[in-house]
Amino acid sequence: MEQLKSKISELVDQEYYYLKCKAAFKECFLHESNEEVRREIGIAFKSIQLMDDYINISFNSPLSEEFIIEVRINLLNLKNGKSLGYYKYQEDMDGEYLDEYLIFDGLSDV
Repeated sequence: MEQLKSKISELVDQEYYYLKCKAAFKECFLHESNEEVRREIGIAFKSIQLMDDYINISFNSPLSEEFIIEVRINLLNLKNGKSLGYYKYQEDMDGEYLDEYLIFDGLSDV
């Protein structure tokens, strides 16, 4: 099992994907189309701590050579350390953007 984990770590630059995901979150959160969301949650970008969660590689089918990379970061309130939600970023095997999910599910604890 350790050999497999080591091999995957060699193939996937985790730091690169987490940085890419965090940059995509910032762009998404600060985009003008999300102004109402920012107002509704009442938390500034600088008050959100971004924590690495996971990187998932999924093949389209058992015999397929094509895969999707999904990166998730948790969003924490810097003031109290409680979870605000999470952000997921997906891209294809060529590094092309596929989708993103911005979920605020911990706002009752803000």
